[in-house]
Amino acid sequence: MNRIAFIFAAFMLLTISMPNTVYGAIDALTVDLAEDHVDITTGFHGSRMVLFGTKKSRHGDIAVVVRGPEKKMSVRKKSSVLGAWMNTEFLKFEDIPGFYDFAVSDDIGERVKPDILKTSGVGFFALVFEPKKKSGYSEDEVKNFQQALIRNKQRERLFPEEPKQIKMLNDHFFRTEFYLPANVPKGEYEIETLVFSDGRVSERNVTRLNVKQIGMSASLFRFSKENGFLYGMICVLIAVLAGWGVNTIRRTA
Repeated sequence: MNRIAFIFAAFMLLTISMPNTVYGAIDALTVDLAEDHVDITTGFHGSRMVLFGTKKSRHGDIAVVVRGPEKKMSVRKKSSVLGAWMNTEFLKFEDIPGFYDFAVSDDIGERVKPDILKTSGVGFFALVFEPKKKSGYSEDEVKNFQQALIRNKQRERLFPEEPKQIKMLNDHFFRTEFYLPANVPKGEYEIETLVFSDGRVSERNVTRLNVKQIGMSASLFRFSKENGFLYGMICVLIAVLAGWGVNTIRRTA
């Protein structure tokens, strides 16, 4: 049995066996990850991130938000110039999460107002990024760039197209999971869990997840960064030798 299955089984056992008197002893929102790190190797094809939690109150809506390391991004617009499509306009955005996803409990939108969710950084309401400089663009043009940025990130599977679901194991225990694709950015991730009561945030918890390269891929990445010129020459040499070898095989075949 792997670690995820073991933790899930343990939570289910606690859910079934825990008496009501113990529920009253829960004094804060508690969240844990099945794995607190994701290792990217040469054969990495993506990974599931499983989260379990307990909340103090029997009632209340839950939201979980995952944010990757922030970075700068440029969104470019192509136009036809002399019959050729070229990048003619662009806007630069800062503090864009390299990865963003969220999960919510059922019907949260019926009890929590959109402006509260937006302020709390939950959902598509929160995906509004302002450019560093608007450079004379109108509000509609800026909005088009903002929407293009979100579409690009969704195409790369780094932004969600729909929310994930939070599964309630009982009135206090919950579970959810996210998928990190193969192109997920490296760095420290923040997983924020919020409980909403009477339409307001009543409990909050922040958990960290570390995504890093290990093994041969990490060594090659460090070598390319520290020895850029030498790395480029080696790549060229390998390409030349590969081409020479193919031609030799063809002549002798």
